[in-house]
Amino acid sequence: MLELIPYLTTPSLYGGHAEEAFDVIIPSLPGFAFSSKPIRPGVGSKYVATLWAKLMDRLDYERYLVQGGDIGAGVSTWLAFMYPERVMGLHLNYIPGSYK
Repeated sequence: MLELIPYLTTPSLYGGHAEEAFDVIIPSLPGFAFSSKPIRPGVGSKYVATLWAKLMDRLDYERYLVQGGDIGAGVSTWLAFMYPERVMGLHLNYIPGSYK
C-alpha cells in the first residue's frame, strides 16, 4: 500500500488534479514499526481504534477515510463502527477471522 501514497498526496504528478489530493496519516500499531510495545494488557483492535480517533481529533480531522489490513483491518472496522459520523469510507484487505 505504500506505493499508493504518492498517487493520493500528489495526484497532479500522475494525471490527476492538485485539488484531488489527500492528507495521508499512517499511525503505527502499538508494538509495531515506530511504536513501542504496550505496557498494559487489553491493547486490542477496539482499544487502538479509540487511540486513533483521539489522534485524528488532535490533528483536527473531523471526517476521514480509513484503510487497514490484517490487524489494521480490525482497527479500521472498529473505527467505522464506533465513529460512523466521522468515518466517510472504509477499505479493508487481508481480513482476519476475528476482531478481538
